[in-house]
Amino acid sequence: MSYGLLGEKLGHSYSKIIHEECYKIENLNYSYELIEIEKENLKEIEKKIRNKNLYGVNITIPYKTEFIKYLDDISENAKAIGAVNTVYLKNNKLIGDNTDYYGFKLTLEYNSIDCKNKDVYILGSGGSARAILKCILDLGGKAHIVSRDKNQAEEKFKNTFKNINYLEYSELDNINKNNNILINCTPIGMYPKVENAPIKEDIIEKFEAVVDIVYNPEITKLLKYAKDKNIKYVNGLFMLVAQAVKAEELWGNVEGNLIEIIEKIYFKLKIQLYKSNIVFIGMPGSGKTTFGEKIAEKLNKTFIDLDDEIEKSTNMSISQIFEKYGEKRFREIESEIVQKFSKENNLLISTGGGIIKNNKNIEALKENGIVIFIDRPLENLISNIDVEHRPLLKDNVEYLKILYNERYELYNKAADVVVKNNTDFNNVLENIIKNIVI
Repeated sequence: MSYGLLGEKLGHSYSKIIHEECYKIENLNYSYELIEIEKENLKEIEKKIRNKNLYGVNITIPYKTEFIKYLDDISENAKAIGAVNTVYLKNNKLIGDNTDYYGFKLTLEYNSIDCKNKDVYILGSGGSARAILKCILDLGGKAHIVSRDKNQAEEKFKNTFKNINYLEYSELDNINKNNNILINCTPIGMYPKVENAPIKEDIIEKFEAVVDIVYNPEITKLLKYAKDKNIKYVNGLFMLVAQAVKAEELWGNVEGNLIEIIEKIYFKLKIQLYKSNIVFIGMPGSGKTTFGEKIAEKLNKTFIDLDDEIEKSTNMSISQIFEKYGEKRFREIESEIVQKFSKENNLLISTGGGIIKNNKNIEALKENGIVIFIDRPLENLISNIDVEHRPLLKDNVEYLKILYNERYELYNKAADVVVKNNTDFNNVLENIIKNIVI
């Protein structure tokens, strides 16, 4: 079965990667192609779908409205948005839907951003703003469209959306600092013009959360404003993946828990696009070093064991550091080593078991890395633990149980991906690789 993305100029689209990764996860022998086509040939695509030479298409600029005339019906969301991005055949009828709506909604839910009864300021009045505006209204948010020309923006939306406030960028200076949410639906800040931002830096303090649908770069200048002020920020990558997986659900290729599939693809793509390093966390004896050395070799990365680096930098063993200076000083040295290696590239980093006790360690490692928790059952840890070089466990292996209970939720919270180490070595190794390589 064959699917594809329909557009005029598709350039460096990630759609093929995302959809084919979805087929791998679901064990489907399907294909997904990028279909560049001129406007006058759109009728041919309609025929291919009706004849089942194509089983469905996604649609991007400039055909999201143009293709509607070939459809038998469109979803209520697509009608309200005025554009379709997913087409499929159902009961011999050609149906259109808009999964940008679902992708954005899932992004808000996944990042625990609640719009209900809050003022939501949407920057831009182009095509991408329509699906997001519909979603915000359905979620009970109070929508404000911010545009260079608010009268022109109102003309675009007034026949479809009611109770919208329209303002120009200069008027953002006057809004109250409250439970506001900001959403950027403009391309401002997108690569290669990464030094641009759609608003002034001081305005960011008026918001509790910022969503930028741009995903290249990972942190746009707008999102950096938010990050520097400790404001929740989200880029557009999760939405990109979520809308694609939702299309696969409409085509009947996936069912059940979409978030699980979205997460798998999202983290793999995140590694490919943004992250140079892979970081293993977990209890002592969980297998971080053993798996790390093997995977570093397979992926042509440099393997770094942070405990080894601490010993090199101090000319002392971990046990000696604990005995002479205590745990507090050890953690300070550990953080210094983390800061050093988190800034380097193409590493596979194995961390000490207590790395998660300082959240700044995890933040630093995540700047340029994806964090994987190697989750080994407690009974296996107990049976195989080597206490000789582990100061916290040296006097009492029972203390391992206490540490496990104290740290387990911290590992889960810090991890981007959790891999269970509860089968044989090769199965776990393969599972880790499946979670990080597209």
